[in-house]
Amino acid sequence: LPDALAKQLRQLDNPPLAVRVRLGDEVALGQALGVIADRNKPARERIKLIRAAGDVYLSRLKATLLGLVQSESDAGVVTAALLFLQRIDDPALGQAVAGRLADLPAAARSTAISFLASRAKWSGQLLDAVESGRLAKRVATQHANPAKIVVFCV
Repeated sequence: LPDALAKQLRQLDNPPLAVRVRLGDEVALGQALGVIADRNKPARERIKLIRAAGDVYLSRLKATLLGLVQSESDAGVVTAALLFLQRIDDPALGQAVAGRLADLPAAARSTAISFLASRAKWSGQLLDAVESGRLAKRVATQHANPAKIVVFCV
């Protein structure tokens, strides 16, 4: 946030949790991580907090987001988690996404396929999923540019 805006926001009596997270409030981050992981909280609220925390504390959010990708049933939450995890260069993330590819909520599968196709290290995981039959070829080609995947893997 721009300094002038952050200064004004800090003067608010009771700023929303997402605002406090964006301002770098460590206590707010802890609360946000709890809400993000809580499946009983509304998906919209969780997604808003993923975005706020991901912009400020991405490296500290990695484990929570990875947990969501591995077990969450709400497609919007999974998609938000994937979009932020895509910023992190870690081969283990590709393995985790590829491992759940067939079981992801259908509306999040497109983002997961794009996630895997976005890095050379991860695109091999996508090809393995197709070759092993865990992901149908037609599904993979509907959601990703096969030429991009081949170029990465050559």
